[in-house]
Amino acid sequence: MEQLSNYPWKAALELIAVATTLWTRFCLVLAGVKIGSTPKFYGSPVFLRARNSRINIGDNFENRNLHWSNPLGISRPTVFCTWRPGARLTIGDNVGISGGSIVASHSIEIGDNTLIGADCLIIDTDFHPLNPFNRRYSTQNVSDAPVSIGRNVFIGMRSIILKGVTIGDNAVIGAGSVVASNVPPSAIVAGNPARLLSK
Repeated sequence: MEQLSNYPWKAALELIAVATTLWTRFCLVLAGVKIGSTPKFYGSPVFLRARNSRINIGDNFENRNLHWSNPLGISRPTVFCTWRPGARLTIGDNVGISGGSIVASHSIEIGDNTLIGADCLIIDTDFHPLNPFNRRYSTQNVSDAPVSIGRNVFIGMRSIILKGVTIGDNAVIGAGSVVASNVPPSAIVAGNPARLLSK
């Protein structure tokens, strides 16, 4: 079987990565986002940063945003967002993310060497209050809680990580899972809601 490196689109993808990485780094400086050395962006992500909030990304970050940059077919560019003033979004070294959204209203931390599959959502807020009165526009009594994802975690494509969740080091989240409770270190969970398969 012919190696992927022999395909012409592979070379084109690497050229796009060089161009978009240079442009994205320039834009991140203007946006006040801190990023470490040797990042690689395949297509441009979206960064939305509230005032007095922080987005910090470690070294060797890789981010895929073009639908053909990942064989799983990314549906849209990655959105990195701090939703409220004072929020913190911290991503460690050697992290890879393909599409999806990460939205921190309070705090989201992603540990070193973690891989996040295509079109995942990681959110630490409900966005809207449970009280139906003026639910569409109200920002009062909106529940949020920090999300902490450990080192060497693998999160399968189209998974959703909800507020208040801690995922331990070396854990695996099966594709399409909805994680609403803590995941122990080295555990394998899957499903909606995610359930423990192996520890």
